[in-house]
This record gives sequence, structure tokens and C-alpha cells, in this order.
Amino acid sequence: MKLQTNKKCYALAIIMASSVATSAYAAESAELKVTGKIVPTSCEIDLGSSGTVDYGDISSRELTGAAPIQLTISCDGKSQVAYKITDNRADTVVQNLTIPLTGTDGVSSYASFGLGKVGEKNLGAWNAVQSDLKVDGFSAVSLMNVGGSPGNELFVEGQSNEYMPINNGMEYSWSRNDLGIVAPATGKVFSSNIRVAGALDKAISLNQADEVKLDGSATLSIRYL
Repeated sequence: MKLQTNKKCYALAIIMASSVATSAYAAESAELKVTGKIVPTSCEIDLGSSGTVDYGDISSRELTGAAPIQLTISCDGKSQVAYKITDNRADTVVQNLTIPLTGTDGVSSYASFGLGKVGEKNLGAWNAVQSDLKVDGFSAVSLMNVGGSPGNELFVEGQSNEYMPINNGMEYSWSRNDLGIVAPATGKVFSSNIRVAGALDKAISLNQADEVKLDGSATLSIRYL
């Protein structure tokens, strides 16, 4: 049995060697392959102070001052990105409140976010603006997506280079000042300072003895352009 097995192996080896030798003389073309893997760029979004704007303990009706918080989007490769902000308390917005922000009075309407409820009553509203925008350390301005299909969006420059309102449900990107074009910039680190200010509805009656908690909440999500 062993001998028979060896003979079979030997015969097979001869056939294989013969085949290889024949192929070496017969080959008149060869295939060059280009292989690899395209790995999508990944970005992370981070909000300073754990994403919390805390007014601390305040007296009733008093909700002044704009507390700053830093937004940073960091990517592991060159990317074009935008972010969208969505109010998680949209059903609690009190319209037409005068909210002091960045040293001027603004009237909240579309650009407002809810502060939660006390009982069945809406507490008030808050607004946000962004400033000090940068892309990889270069000065930038804010762009807002005003329409268009995915891949063919229309981004326009903010109304103010210093303070750009952030509206619920809208999408924003960055444009570098030094490039001389108004278009979403390509980069690895995108940042801006976000300032928040709020106001309580003077029409609601609050029990001075009860503790009332502000419950504003919004979600920021990244989209790759």
C-alpha cells in the first residue's frame, strides 16, 4: 500500500512539473492587479464642558448671560463636513421672547429652542450663535445649507462673520477665509465657539417655593459632504 501510494504521488509530480514547464513557454501575457481597500474617513464631534451649558442656581425669572461652549469636529483624514442641530424640546418653545445675546436683543422665533416644561406650561426658550470658526487653525466663516439635493447643496455665508445664529433643523459648515471662495472647506479639525442665552416666559406663574429645572436639549449630528 505504501509503494502504491508513492507511485501515485510520483506520477502526479511528473504531471505537475510538465504542466508548469509547458505554461512557462506558452505564457505570452500576464495580469497586473491593483488591489487595496478604500476606508471611509471617520469624524467625531465633541462639545466642551460635556456638552452642558449650566446656569447653576438662579433666581426666578433671571436667565441672563451667554455661556460659551466649544464645538470641535475631528477627522482622521481630510474631509468636508457639515453638522445639523435638532431641538429635542421643540414642543416647549415659547415664541416671541426677547433674548439678550452677544450684547444685543434678539427676538426668538424660528431660531429658538425649548427649555422644557413646568407642569403643563412651557418655561421659555433659548438661542445660540457661533463665532471664532476655524479649519485646521485657519480662520473661517459659517455657511448655512439653504437647499439643494445631496451632493449638490447650496451653502451660503452667514449674515455676520462674527456671530452666526444657529437655527433648529438647519445644517452648517465652514468656509476658509484665506481661500477666497465661499464653499465648504476641506480639513481635519473644524471648530467654533457656541454662545447660548435664554429667557423665561413672564406670562407663566411660578411658585417661588418650588425648584424649577431648566431642561433644554438639542442634538448635533455630522454629515459628510
